[in-house]
Parts: sequence; C-alpha cells; structure tokens
Amino acid sequence: MDKILKVKNGFGSIDDITLVSSDIERGELTMELTIQDHHLNDAGTLDEGVVATLADNYTTYILIAHSLAREPEAMPISVSVCLSVHALVPVSPGTRMFVVCRAGNERLAKPHATAVFVDANDREVVYARASHTKHLKDVMGYELMKNVQTPVSQKELFSQKDLISRATAYHKELLAAKVKLTTPPLSRLQLVSITPLATKGDRITSAKLVYETTVEPSDCNTWGTIHGGCVFTLCNAVGKIATAVVVKGARKIVSTDLTTNYLAGISVGAKVLLEVECLRTTKSLGFLRGVVRDQKGTVCYIWVQNVGFEI
Repeated sequence: MDKILKVKNGFGSIDDITLVSSDIERGELTMELTIQDHHLNDAGTLDEGVVATLADNYTTYILIAHSLAREPEAMPISVSVCLSVHALVPVSPGTRMFVVCRAGNERLAKPHATAVFVDANDREVVYARASHTKHLKDVMGYELMKNVQTPVSQKELFSQKDLISRATAYHKELLAAKVKLTTPPLSRLQLVSITPLATKGDRITSAKLVYETTVEPSDCNTWGTIHGGCVFTLCNAVGKIATAVVVKGARKIVSTDLTTNYLAGISVGAKVLLEVECLRTTKSLGFLRGVVRDQKGTVCYIWVQNVGFEI
C-alpha cells in the first residue's frame, strides 16, 4: 500500500493528506486530512471537486491493492465510469478529518468503492460521501480513440424492422424475468420510435429511443404521483433496451450506475414519454442519458445510466 500511495498522478496530488490505516484483505483504507481554507468553497463546505478528486484517488488505490492481494501478477488498470458526491455540510478550517475508503463487494458487476469524510474526533459526524465505479481495462484506452462515429446519412443504413425487432426481443427478455414488483409497469411500455444517431462501418453506434406509458394507481406513491422507484424501474428498462438496439447480441445487461433526478411529479392517469439516448458503447459498456416527460412535454425527470453487458 505504501508503494501505491507514493504514485503521483498529476491532478489531485495533495501533499497534506496522510495514511492512518489500511486493511488490504478487507479492502479498507483510512486517510487523514486537516481542513484548510483552500479545501473549502464559498458555501463553507468541502469543495465538490476536492471531495471527488480525493475519492477518485484513494478508492482507486484501495481497489488496486485489494485486487493485487488476490492476483499478484495482474495489472489492474482502470478508468472511472461513475463518480458521485453526496451530502456536503459546512466544516471549519482546522478540522481534522478521516477519509474512510471501502472497496465494494467483489461480486458487483464493476469494481466499486465508497469514501466517507468523517470528523476525526467523532465518526458519527459526516461531512461528505462519495461513490466510485471503475472499469478494468487491459490497455489504457488508446484503441478507443479509433472508435470515431459518423452521423447517419440521409440514406438509412439499418431497417426499422431490424431495430424494432431488437427492442422487442429485449423487452420480452426483461418481462420473462417475472420480477413481481417491476413487471406490471414494464409490461405497459409501448415503443414510439427508434432513431439511429451515429454509425461506424456497418454497425449502429448511437441511437435515440422513445417509449410511452400511462401512470396507473399501482405506480403511484401516497400523493397520487408516480413513485420514484417506478420511475427508476422504467428508466432502467428503457436504457437496457436501447443498449440492446445499439449492440446487436448484447445480453446480461446490468446497470452499473443509474441516477434519476426529480424535477416535477406526474399524476395518475397521465401519459409519460421516456426518451433515452445510447450515447456510446465499448465492448462491454454502454453510456446513456434520458428524460421523462409528461403529456404536455414538460421534463419531469432526467437520468444518467451506465450499463455493462456481454456479447
């Protein structure tokens, strides 16, 4: 661990943070930092960029060490696919803080770790949290630079019939799982349109899909608007279907990260449009974003989603 911590990676190298403890087998690392004025933003909280950078660096270190402890000959090169910062609260300069990093369950679809920024004298006091998902790579991504996409020309390269067939097939696959909670709203999803956005060679690399549904009483919370968990369920499914449309033969699609943000509620009985764009895919990852609109066209939710898959 000492050797790993000595690696300087340019941006985010903070000299005044020190090692407190590490448990490689358990995947835990604790660092100590005394807060200075230059760590704070104008609201008096830890600067969001500082939190994200420290979380990125030190969760990566524990994930590397945790991986090497199991496979000493491995070369765990990785890139971040999702980095989130949560719950910032004010903190005073001079405060001693622990940054407690923990590697996630090895059975997760992608390497994941969390970082919790706590008071050194009272760990019940939390100043910030962060979560970090990585993607392991054999070579650090230079081949991806060749993955240049070109806009779809006026001449359609892919038949709508083929794309609709992919969407329908994966929708059926989702329903075949028969998850008691999520199957009812998923079964009511209706495909409105598929629009290819970019291609490379003879394959589609980006597309926009639009689905429609109607909010039923069983989809709602006690306030009579669509439940946040139902929105998440619909976004999750539509994103997976979009991935299956772009990546022919994709299977075992799982959301490694999905965040929905609420803007406005949608009442029972209203029609809902879910618009998702599969922005880019690699050999095993998809990157998506989407919006949920009510029947007036108002944006009520937005979401960002990363998925992993097999071919």
